[in-house]
Formats: sequence, structure tokens, C-alpha cells
Amino acid sequence: ATVCYYPDGTLQSTFEYIQGKAEGVFQWFYPDDKLYRQVTYKDDQEHGPYSIFDEEGNLAESGYYQHGQLHADRVLYYPSGQKKQLFS
Repeated sequence: ATVCYYPDGTLQSTFEYIQGKAEGVFQWFYPDDKLYRQVTYKDDQEHGPYSIFDEEGNLAESGYYQHGQLHADRVLYYPSGQKKQLFS
């Protein structure tokens, strides 16, 4: 796995390449170490569920990629966790 850091040494992202291709769960973090975005890659393309979180750690958006394209509904959430908007 590859790990990147902000200039101050806090965690910025984690990801993995296998035989030169993006594979597995990629994660990006806010400077305070809270998770910002998580997406699954397969064969160098976004493929699988993804989630985006606000700075408080609440789920802000979720969806699903298939072969690099949004495949299923994309959902936006209120900080309370209630669904705000659904995009098809």
C-alpha cells in the first residue's frame, strides 16, 4: 500500500497499485485525519461503492461505480444522515 502525507505529517491518502494498476480501497483524509472520500478501484478504474464525508465525519454522498462510470443512484445526505437528494 502507498501512503501519502500532508506537509505537516498528517495522513492524506492511502491506496494500492498492483502490477501498475489501481486496485482495492482508496482513501483520502482531511488534514485532521477524518476520512474525506473512499472509493474502490478494480483494473485501474473506479469500480464499486464510494462514499464522501463532511468535515464532521458525516456521510455526505454515496454511490456506486462500474468500470469507471457511475452505475447506480448517487445519494446526497443531510448531516443528520437523512437522504437529501437522489440522482439517477
